[in-house]
Amino acid sequence: MISFSTVEYNPVGRLELEPDLSGSDYRSAGRRLSRSRTLDGGVVLDDAGFSDGDRIMEFQFKGVSAADHETLQAMAEDYPLVKVGTEDGLFQGGLEQVRLYNGILYVRFLVSAKLSA
Repeated sequence: MISFSTVEYNPVGRLELEPDLSGSDYRSAGRRLSRSRTLDGGVVLDDAGFSDGDRIMEFQFKGVSAADHETLQAMAEDYPLVKVGTEDGLFQGGLEQVRLYNGILYVRFLVSAKLSA
């Protein structure tokens, strides 16, 4: 179950949806790495660590009601910060995209911080 809520007061409250796991990618994470070529033909890796703020969560939901789609669309349009709860924890960030296509709701969430474990 994925929950969406706003940081500021929202009269609708929160929204909980069951993701389609075959089309969702919200558990991926990577390190801040860069690679530079050296004059001797080798490479140097610069590792600046890991940050949850680099994560992008992509969700797909099937069978979403029109009311749930409108609620999530309103969150994306009216609130700059949204909280998303997954089994990995509670995250804060922005809804970059909310799109309904062929009965599937696509959501792209840019994480700014992890609020809990």
